[in-house]
Amino acid sequence: VSPAPSAQETQNAENIGSENVQIPSPWVDCSTLADAAALAGFDFTVPEELFTGASNQTIQAVEGEIIQVIYSDANGNEIGRVRKAAGSDDVSGDYNDYAENETADVGGVSVQLRGTDGKVFVMTWTAGDFTYSVTVENGMARDTALGMVSALK
Repeated sequence: VSPAPSAQETQNAENIGSENVQIPSPWVDCSTLADAAALAGFDFTVPEELFTGASNQTIQAVEGEIIQVIYSDANGNEIGRVRKAAGSDDVSGDYNDYAENETADVGGVSVQLRGTDGKVFVMTWTAGDFTYSVTVENGMARDTALGMVSALK
């Protein structure tokens, strides 16, 4: 009769063949929106001060696909992010279910708003050949959110 395997032997047997492999992020940090545009293949116009309380911007792009700008406060906490990509898919990355879903017209553009308790957390729309999204960590007033639509190009 063989002795029972030790806890360490059992753990070693479980670890065999299970490597910790991570897929590299496709996002590339960019110094400027012009750098991101060169990588993505299209321009993205974003106002310098889009979110109240934001003191930092992180600009990123995925080659030939998408540009995003992440706004954070002085402590590094994300306040919100904006994205632009070719096509018409939802590129927000936010797949939560929200109690409130609405479509609004902003200068002839149909904007989908998702939120809770009267606050907008996600906005998406398509204009021309591009799709846009705005996500807000703590939500924002509907009018403030809709004001961003014409500012992002």
